[in-house]
Amino acid sequence: MGLIISARAVGSQAAGVWRLSIADQRLQPITTDEREYGEITLAQRGRILATINKVEFSRLWINQTELPGSATNDPVDGLGGLTASRSEQIVYTVGMDEQSTLWRTNLSGSEHRQITSNASLLPSASRNGLIAYASTAGGGASHIWLVDSDGRNNRQLTNGGGESYPGITPEGDWLIYTSRAKERNSLWKISTASGNPVQLTSSGIFIRPVVSPDATRIACTYRTDEADKWKIAILAFDSGRLLQTFALPYPYNQIIRWTPDGKAITYLHTQNGVQNVWRQPLDGSPQTAVTNFTEGLIFYYSWMPPGNQLVLSRGGVKRDAILIKDF
Repeated sequence: MGLIISARAVGSQAAGVWRLSIADQRLQPITTDEREYGEITLAQRGRILATINKVEFSRLWINQTELPGSATNDPVDGLGGLTASRSEQIVYTVGMDEQSTLWRTNLSGSEHRQITSNASLLPSASRNGLIAYASTAGGGASHIWLVDSDGRNNRQLTNGGGESYPGITPEGDWLIYTSRAKERNSLWKISTASGNPVQLTSSGIFIRPVVSPDATRIACTYRTDEADKWKIAILAFDSGRLLQTFALPYPYNQIIRWTPDGKAITYLHTQNGVQNVWRQPLDGSPQTAVTNFTEGLIFYYSWMPPGNQLVLSRGGVKRDAILIKDF
């Protein structure tokens, strides 16, 4: 007897189909390629299963126009995050999950240059081009790293029990991040110069922080405890004090950004399988659409300083039904 499961092997970029033996708890691969498999269904009789092969694809966009060029022939540009700096550079991930590295390009898409070679996700850039990102380099827990926009001075900043979702201040002097070191996810801040962490929140559960343009507030995903519903919160940067909450769609997986004037937050809204960026003013005024795409998904987005352009990673998911016999 055994179980058929979808699981990702250590070092692999994709989940495969595996058989778990109940008797000796051994795992044996049924699929051996590097494609992503999930949603497994077994036939009632015979050794037959059906599964879904899922392939995500993503390209960079400026406002409503796709950026020409790509760092790879099979682009997953920005699938693990992107950010923009005042120098009109887009910093984005290339690759999947722990295999992702950071690259940069200009607004014309004419030059793509690799910045990091270690695992790199969720980049956040300051106005002067300092980039913070999450990395599992060295194995184990995720930590926050810093690198200059030219790829120099790549260094680890935090070394706790697990840190992710870095949000750097516009001037690059402080970082906000989510820490998993304690029982609940909490927000911490750390000086990029001294590296001394300071805990901001001690009650409630907080993830995905982003810093306002004037560095006085933080927008993040929040709930009071495990029984509470997720929502979007606005906190004071200096103290972590809760200022406002918003019940936006899909708050747990929501990608929140501040508008360049700091008067609103933007978020992703899905209608009929299509995602667009929407704006929620902090004064409670009605929400309005920022983009008007008619197809596709948005994985990440960022406002290009001083704020008149929106940079996005857009694409979708291809799904094929796969039948496997005599496994």
